[in-house]
Amino acid sequence: WINGTSGLVSVPFGAGRLAHPASWTKAVATLLVAGEHLLPEFGLIAPILRTLRAGTVVDVGANIGYFPLLIRRETPQPILGFEPQPFLHEMASTSVADSGLRDVELRRLACGDAPGEVLFQSGPNGNIVSAEEAKQAAEGAPASDGSATEDLDSAAHTTLKRRPIIPVPVVTLDTELARTPVALMKIDCEGYELKILQGARQILLRDRPFLLIEVHPQFLPQFGGSVRQVVEFLSPMYDLEAWDFSPDRGSLGFLRSLTRYAPDRGRRFPDMESMITAAATPPLPSQLYLLCRP
Repeated sequence: WINGTSGLVSVPFGAGRLAHPASWTKAVATLLVAGEHLLPEFGLIAPILRTLRAGTVVDVGANIGYFPLLIRRETPQPILGFEPQPFLHEMASTSVADSGLRDVELRRLACGDAPGEVLFQSGPNGNIVSAEEAKQAAEGAPASDGSATEDLDSAAHTTLKRRPIIPVPVVTLDTELARTPVALMKIDCEGYELKILQGARQILLRDRPFLLIEVHPQFLPQFGGSVRQVVEFLSPMYDLEAWDFSPDRGSLGFLRSLTRYAPDRGRRFPDMESMITAAATPPLPSQLYLLCRP
């Protein structure tokens, strides 16, 4: 109401300022109230980032730039982000530039287990569409998100409301990072995490980077994966910690509204089987993370 609904708002965040479409009013309000508590999982890697001495920090699923701004506050190491959605990539680039962050590169690419092209549904939290969704989309021409031709407000509206399905290039991290030493990698890609890991096998074997992975039990099956498969893929190379930052659904609605922006320290599972069981038990956890130590 104060800022209006046109153009961008600039919100102090991490090592700089986050550029955000003013028309996404609910998301802006949440960001203004919650601040960095919006991403409590970052606390799992902040101490690790402070001890890194060499290597690049890789952010797969950079969105509008949340993690690059937080990462830069903790470490001077190079940052490489991947965000395939044109409008979100533009917002992340604006945040990095306006914050004066150095040694940060953002690539407008999706990551997977094989190079090529995939269909991607636009949105504040966009996602690669499943084979079934892609088949339905193929019946009509995939729509452009319009960010190259529309003005900022129109592109923001298209991304938030229309959420068109667009083609985006996909690469493997083994290829993209073949000459880039990796110290830490964060992955948040709405169910595509197993395919991304499969496309990064050589990097994981070569560098053994620390990993923070958001695991999506509700979306993994759409791409032929499961939480157990993710765990089994990583277990030979890593010591795994599983964390749940999902909101407390058992609380009364009014109580949830009062506490939703409070600092969340998360809940650590005692072992991987407990996490796998929880990931298969309704209601499925909505914010499940694996912290992987080499």
